Amino acid sequence: MTKRIGVINWDCSLPKSTYFGHYATRSLQPEKYRDRTPYYARFDEQGQLEYPQRSLEDYEVEMNFAINAGIDYFAYCWYDQTPPTVLSQNPATAAPEPYLHELTQARNFHRKSKLKNQLAYAAILITCHPYSDGCLQDLATEMTKPYYEKIQEKPVVYLFPGDWKPLLDRLNRICSDNDVPKPFAVLMTNGVTSENARGIDAFSSYAFVYQATTWEAFAQELIAANAKRASFGIPVVPHFSLGWDPSPRNDHNVPWTSYPPGTYHPPAKPSQLLDAAHQLKAWINQNQHKCVPNSLLAFAWNEFEEGAWICPTVSNSQTAPDMTRISTFAQMVDCWK
Repeated sequence: MTKRIGVINWDCSLPKSTYFGHYATRSLQPEKYRDRTPYYARFDEQGQLEYPQRSLEDYEVEMNFAINAGIDYFAYCWYDQTPPTVLSQNPATAAPEPYLHELTQARNFHRKSKLKNQLAYAAILITCHPYSDGCLQDLATEMTKPYYEKIQEKPVVYLFPGDWKPLLDRLNRICSDNDVPKPFAVLMTNGVTSENARGIDAFSSYAFVYQATTWEAFAQELIAANAKRASFGIPVVPHFSLGWDPSPRNDHNVPWTSYPPGTYHPPAKPSQLLDAAHQLKAWINQNQHKCVPNSLLAFAWNEFEEGAWICPTVSNSQTAPDMTRISTFAQMVDCWK
C-alpha cells in the first residue's frame, strides 16, 4: 500500500506576453493538440490560444482538483524568485535563464493558499541552475513548515541528475546551520549507476523518456526502468508516467531543450492507465524491500506539451473542464493506496 502520492508540477501556463507563456501557447496552438490544453485556457475570436494571468483563487481551483483526486503533494521545480534588472523584450530571441523566475508563480500561490495543509509540496532542484545561498536559505526555511513534504520524517528534496553533489552539500550545510533536519535526497535519473548513488537516500525519476509507438510498450518499459533503479542497492521512490509525447515541441521548438523526431505513442485510454497502475502496484508489492515505504511519484500534473498530464483540460464544448484524465488518476490513486 502506498500512502503518499506526489505529482510533478512544472507550470509554464502563463500569458503569451511572458517568456514561457510565449512558447507554451505557441506549442499548443494547433487544433490537433486541443485535447491536451488546460481547462483555464482561453481562445479569442480568431481561435488564438491564450493563458490568462491567474490569481490565487484561480490556482486554488486547481489545487482542489488535485486534493479531490487523492494527490498528497506537488513537487515543484525550485527557482530563484527575483528577476534580473534587464530583460529582453523579445522572447523569441532571448535565453531562458533570466526568465526562470516566471516559473515560481504556482509555488508561491501554493504556499500562500489556505489549502496548503491539505496539499503539501516539495522542491525539485535543477542541478545546473546557479542557486544563490539566499535561495537555498529560503528552501531550508520552507522545509520547516508543516506543509512541506517529509519522507521518514525528513524534508524531501528531489535532484535532477548532473553534478548534483556540490549543490546537495551546500543545501545540507545551510540546513545544518539553521537547525533544519538533513533533507531526504532523491536523485531523479533513468541512467542509474553505482557511482551516482553516493550521498543519495533514494532514486526516482522526473519523466520517463522513452519513444514507444504503443502505450503498452511504454508501460512495460516504465516498469523495467523502476526495476533498473532498484537494482543498485539504494531504495527507490516508485515512478509512474502518464506518457511521453513531446510532439508539440517538435513542431515548435523551444530554446531550453530538444527531442528526437519520430513517432510517439498515442494518449493512453483510461483502461490502459488503470492497467499500468495495477502493474506498478504488483511490482511494488513484489519489491517492497527495495522501495521507500509509502511513497510514489507521478509525472505529471501539467506537462501538457510533453504528453503527460492529470490536470483537467478544455472540453469540446468549452463549457466545463474535461475531467476524464483526472477521474482516471483518482482511480489509480485508489489502486495504489
